[in-house]
Amino acid sequence: MAEESYLAVDQAAARAEGLVRRYPGRARLWTAGHSRSGAPLRVLSVAGGEQNVLVVAGPHANEQTGAVACLLLAEAVLSGEDVAGLGPLPGCSWHFLLSLDPDGARLNEGWMPRPDGMAGYYRHFFRPVFAEQPEWIPDDASRPMLPETRALIGLLDELTPVLQCSLHGVDLGGSYVVTTRELPGLAKPFTDSARCAAIPVDAGPFDAYYWPSVAPGVHVLPRPGEPGSQFAALLHSTENSTWRYPERHGTATAVIEVPMWAADAVSSADLHPDPAGARSRACAYLRDAGGEVAGLYARAIDHVGIHEDAETGPLLRTCRRFLRLCPELAAEWSAQDWPATDTIAHITALELAARQAPLRAASPLLRLLSRTSAAKAPDAFVRREGAELKELAEKLTIRLAEDFATHFPARPVPLDQQAAHQARTVVAAARSVLHR
Repeated sequence: MAEESYLAVDQAAARAEGLVRRYPGRARLWTAGHSRSGAPLRVLSVAGGEQNVLVVAGPHANEQTGAVACLLLAEAVLSGEDVAGLGPLPGCSWHFLLSLDPDGARLNEGWMPRPDGMAGYYRHFFRPVFAEQPEWIPDDASRPMLPETRALIGLLDELTPVLQCSLHGVDLGGSYVVTTRELPGLAKPFTDSARCAAIPVDAGPFDAYYWPSVAPGVHVLPRPGEPGSQFAALLHSTENSTWRYPERHGTATAVIEVPMWAADAVSSADLHPDPAGARSRACAYLRDAGGEVAGLYARAIDHVGIHEDAETGPLLRTCRRFLRLCPELAAEWSAQDWPATDTIAHITALELAARQAPLRAASPLLRLLSRTSAAKAPDAFVRREGAELKELAEKLTIRLAEDFATHFPARPVPLDQQAAHQARTVVAAARSVLHR
């Protein structure tokens, strides 16, 4: 049956428990570790061969298609039926980590079971800062590793899988794959699957802007020390990641991205008619929209008194990071030595990033203002200022979200098609690795 609702962490675990009951002795649900808040990291395992494949859902808190894809794939493995066009499945043991960041996922449950358009999604959006994302391993020994990261590393060491698939998501854009080494035979089934789901293949994704491409939408992560680093303002280090970590076991990793909303322009390899002008407008948008959010943030800090604690800390750190990112990206792009020509796909990637960054700052600011105690403050000015700032932040978030959706324009991708495409790509990657 087609899945129409995103699953909260507990709902995904309950679905997995249902599969264990339906297939006794064949499926096992167990705990690989615990999150920072103590939530269990649940793994659904289905035995089927000596070689292991690990599928990781929810690596980023706002990316919740992966749990649906895991359950779809687990159902296919257990039932033996051709579910969602997966075809014959390779003989191996499957392990599905249902949510790598359950704490962050719970901060996104406001837009579940399905978002009320782009504005509804961003009114309840959360994505942690880089250092609080479990797939990244600290390169500084003085900074402790997240318990979720330790659990995933332990899982990789225990299973030594031939393949790890990390199921990511894109708010708006297209689908693409990043692998730690070339996987022969992956490109065609990936492209065919995207076409079947009416999802555009992203020919120039922002996160893989400078990375080698073996086919449209299929990228290979640069080796450590090789040219091809990302934008300096992003501060991402793929070298110290759980994507690279299991290479010591011979494991290949495939990062599979699918969009909640599609922007068809990301698939165009045609030359953009005015790349310099488009980049200039993107920089101006980053400065202007980012500046609007920064102005509201400054008023909130000065007059309402947003304090960092266990509840507000993740939202506050995210807001601050994206507020810094807006002028940093604009400055970097303005000084960048760009090619004389560029494709529509590559320019669209920059335009998407330019509209996304201010929105990802506005959303946590709105949520912070919604949680502040200003409404109960004894000072009448603080009460009025808190109410006004919350209203302004909500209007700004909605306006930026609607602009994000209409500029490209955005086309909703049904959840069942997102999950089916992600699952089919997992199967194609597994066939490639196991055949090799």
